[in-house]
Amino acid sequence: MGSNTLISNIANVRMGDYYAAGCNHRFHQNHLVRIGSRSDYYTFVFDTGWALKDHHMVDASFAGGASLNSVRFLNAGQDFHVGWTLQVQVRSSGQAVAGASVTLFDINDQQIAQGTTDANGRFSAVVTQLIRRQGGDEQKTPTRVVASFGGASVEQSLAVTETTSLTLEL
Repeated sequence: MGSNTLISNIANVRMGDYYAAGCNHRFHQNHLVRIGSRSDYYTFVFDTGWALKDHHMVDASFAGGASLNSVRFLNAGQDFHVGWTLQVQVRSSGQAVAGASVTLFDINDQQIAQGTTDANGRFSAVVTQLIRRQGGDEQKTPTRVVASFGGASVEQSLAVTETTSLTLEL
């Protein structure tokens, strides 16, 4: 699902209910809007006791009181990942570097993405900020970015808590 506006006074995203449920749903660039003032409103609702996990909310925006913090879980086996696009541009002497190697690592120094820059010196990947669960969040950022080309290398760490652009100079 991507580039949609989801408007509700009850729940913008329901991850499952008594009838059906699933795992690994992907939501990209959606705008979630709360309307009304119902006291039983949540932006995200897990409405079944099943372990519903590995859902991903990427580059989401919110309005009217909808929020990443408005979640109703029913058990500890339910989660969703909050992610943001990180666009890296690699430059040398002010010029874009095509073919530079870019590697991203999470807070635990686990490699999460790797690739090379395009003709404009750009590489992008989705970076998980956190995994939200009933018992609390598992932080996955700051993200360490390493770029290299022709024997030169540069590294920078940053907290990715929104869609972010980073320029690295070799």
